[in-house]
Amino acid sequence: MLALVAGILFFFISLAFKIGQVPFHLWVSDVYTGGNMIFVSYLAIFPKMAVGYFFTKVVIYYFSSNILLLKLLCLSGFLTIIVGSLG
Repeated sequence: MLALVAGILFFFISLAFKIGQVPFHLWVSDVYTGGNMIFVSYLAIFPKMAVGYFFTKVVIYYFSSNILLLKLLCLSGFLTIIVGSLG
């Protein structure tokens, strides 16, 4: 059971890192530094849209009954919006 929880946790951490959610948003700027503007724009938009869609589908289909996980994801999304707006 512990391995299942750890696997789910690492899965959500990897998706949150890919879309730049709030605990992992500090490393996103390091990736884009010094790159070509067209390439950086492509990297900033399209993969985040695809992973965001996949992230939403996974949460809706498989984890919609887990209220704690949904609250944590909503909190992380809210903090991402606030930190992104203020930063």
